[in-house]
Amino acid sequence: MRLKAILSLMISFTFMLWVAGIGQGLIQDGGFENQTTAELGSPWWINSDDGKPPVGSTIQVESGTGEAYEGNNNVKIVTTDVGQWIAIGQDLTVEKNTTYLITFYLKADKNIYWDGNAEWCKGYMKVIDAFGDALADRTIPHYYDGGSDGSPWTPGEIVFGGENMAFWRDYHYLFNSGDNTELYLIIGTFVNNVVTWRVDGFKMFKLAEADFVKDGGFENQATTSLESPWWIDTNDGKPPAGSTIEVEKASQSMEGEKNLKVVTTAAGQWIAVGQDFKVEPYTDYVFVFHLKGNSLYWSGDVEDCKGYMKIVNQGGATLADRSVPHYCARMGTVQPQFPGELIFGNELMMRYWRDYIYPFSSGTANEVYLFCGTYVNAEATWRLDGCKGYKVVSTTGVEDRSPMNPAGFRLDQNYPNPFNPTTTIRFDLIQRSETQLVIYNASGQIVRTLINRVVSPGMHEVVWNGTDDAGLTVPSGIYFYKLRAGNNIETKKLTFIR
Repeated sequence: MRLKAILSLMISFTFMLWVAGIGQGLIQDGGFENQTTAELGSPWWINSDDGKPPVGSTIQVESGTGEAYEGNNNVKIVTTDVGQWIAIGQDLTVEKNTTYLITFYLKADKNIYWDGNAEWCKGYMKVIDAFGDALADRTIPHYYDGGSDGSPWTPGEIVFGGENMAFWRDYHYLFNSGDNTELYLIIGTFVNNVVTWRVDGFKMFKLAEADFVKDGGFENQATTSLESPWWIDTNDGKPPAGSTIEVEKASQSMEGEKNLKVVTTAAGQWIAVGQDFKVEPYTDYVFVFHLKGNSLYWSGDVEDCKGYMKIVNQGGATLADRSVPHYCARMGTVQPQFPGELIFGNELMMRYWRDYIYPFSSGTANEVYLFCGTYVNAEATWRLDGCKGYKVVSTTGVEDRSPMNPAGFRLDQNYPNPFNPTTTIRFDLIQRSETQLVIYNASGQIVRTLINRVVSPGMHEVVWNGTDDAGLTVPSGIYFYKLRAGNNIETKKLTFIR
């Protein structure tokens, strides 16, 4: 089947998009490990009329270069002539009226920046239906750049811009399939100068709404002061002197009629809110919320505003499903203070609602704590709204095997290895089984029990953060992880570096 989709890009030209192939299931070969040649092959396709890159540009699979985020391969996209579009894509088969999350990693040799005109590089990713319309679980744009009042071309896109792209950055795309059973993923760039970028580590998560976020729209707050289940993150439960936290009935709300307004007027102070959540151990979740402000910018020094959101367990450890920084400021190579933080910064125009998507794994915890706030050395006003929680039902992507039809019992080598601070362990089960996944030290003693429950068939992954069952960081060294499911047993070795 061939699909012809006409995409209006709201720039000085339009183009015809031809998509080849039939639905292949959820994202396949997301780590490009099954690409055996330098040319990109099925299930991926090059997004052009003839299935080839534009003249003067290349799309190739790199192997063993050290540039890959997951595994050994990544896709390298180079454009050398100005005024051209270059992109790749894949067909997705989905269930109707289901929420999905796509994650992937991107890096580039220079900023991919869009200020609303054709003088700068710009890149984007989106999922479209058979009519070429972008899908999203909300209609707000993912990115507004500080250089203009422009927006992404179509609601539901992610636009990469205004960032130091020298590090692998993780991107998240949340959408609802609606009445569709087949969709199309497209990621690419249009530039007016030379740029080289790499993409890797595509995964797709099927989600189910969870109820662990209470009153995420602040609709049950009866007064202007913040009340249960939310709390203010200070010793006395009150905002710092000169600052305010209040529930606002205004047109500024993203969901419903209320939002939370946080204002700080004095320099050098921290102001934040939080909530406790009950979760299931060894379960993956996604937390989504909306933020806007007059300016939240962090270039790595205390002269600028900085804000963050994170989820911690009862021991105070930050929970995250990956170890790459969420944000690297364009002014330097600074990174978030903790892996898993979400840094709000380098967005000079935050007067539009921005959505923030935060995946995490609960580990051994059955209760976690959300912190969302800002530290500034200047006056700042920001609004928070629309907090939601999702439970991950299934995952696919990095390797070319279906989560619902695994090849058999299989335990993968952890990645990265050696690691610090986190590593991911993936495994396949062919049938529902009592399952244990345990970390042992070199003396054979149990260090950490990652899974001890009944697990359904399919592909699974667990993140270990290098801590033992007491929540203490283990010493550097060699460890073993053993998977037992029914009568099947397999053990592999990993290395932790502090």
